[in-house]
Amino acid sequence: MTTASSKVKGSLFGGAIGDALGGPVEPWVTDLDYIEGQFGFRRIETLVDYLPDGPHWYFRGSPKGTYTDDTILKNIVCLGIVEGKGRIGAREFAAAYAKHMRREYFIREAGQLWPGEAVIWFKLYFHITNQPYNDLLSEFPDARDLGQGNLPAGDAAMMISPVGLINAGDPAQAGMDAAEVSSVIQSGVSATAPSALAAAVAAAMVPGATIDDALAAGSRHTDERTRMRVEKAIALAEEASDPAGFKARFHESMLLGVADALEMVSATFGILAATKGDYRQAVIEGANFQRDSDTIAAMAGSIAGALHGFDALPPDWVAAVRAANPDQPSLDELADGIVDALRAERGRKADQVALFDGLLA
Repeated sequence: MTTASSKVKGSLFGGAIGDALGGPVEPWVTDLDYIEGQFGFRRIETLVDYLPDGPHWYFRGSPKGTYTDDTILKNIVCLGIVEGKGRIGAREFAAAYAKHMRREYFIREAGQLWPGEAVIWFKLYFHITNQPYNDLLSEFPDARDLGQGNLPAGDAAMMISPVGLINAGDPAQAGMDAAEVSSVIQSGVSATAPSALAAAVAAAMVPGATIDDALAAGSRHTDERTRMRVEKAIALAEEASDPAGFKARFHESMLLGVADALEMVSATFGILAATKGDYRQAVIEGANFQRDSDTIAAMAGSIAGALHGFDALPPDWVAAVRAANPDQPSLDELADGIVDALRAERGRKADQVALFDGLLA
């Protein structure tokens, strides 16, 4: 049986690898000729270095295995879970964001990683330097209001998978927690679509779960718009003979916007259905999907990694990710912390069961 530690590490490293696979080509989402001219191939099948003059400016010249803001944000969600030793909501995530998001990601000559992520940073820190989040409550009495008015995007979706890890085996709760955590940086469907991903990860954490179990949980525990698009993407994958056929069908009928959460979440579910949840194939197909390729590959990797565990990940890719991100939180330590948080959640669940036993005696 795959252990909790293996599944948690599989999800964290699995997502980071997918992010690093798609990162070097993500800005050229529709120009395969340009990709071929720069890299010598039209299809990413292994980790590659970032070009020194590439448009992904923050990561120019970075070595293979370097992940992007997708995993940087996800690490902050992990830190909120680890430091709180359990499930988190909007307040806990906002506090972790204020504490751990680095100023240099946004205040730098070339600009910021993504405008929406900077908006939240400035909401928390504009004219209020070095104050803890609790001191800001007079300005922002409810952390769930922070995402109102932000640029609609997939930043909440790309960070949300750890909420599924801490809700292992409870996709319904994972979906609800995901919507609240996402409300810190998004609103509307951009905040509710991530529930599908968290629910799928929670279902994938169950020993013996299948990819169909994970996809069904994600479809069930999200908003109606996301559910309909996820089900359509899965149907397209089932109609196609291979992942390439699914990609063609999706591009013909389901595109919305490059950074649209609905597009990315449904594409991720379709890719996982088309690849039958195989880890390596899923992240490669995500990286080659065009559009927001690093995010799609990262989300697919987070679910497939939780499903199959750490041993399913190519060791050389894991080693590259460890080596390329030395200034980031250790994914191994974050995984250990989440497992400890799961133990704390088990204790709280046991107390609740004891309470029910007394109430229902």
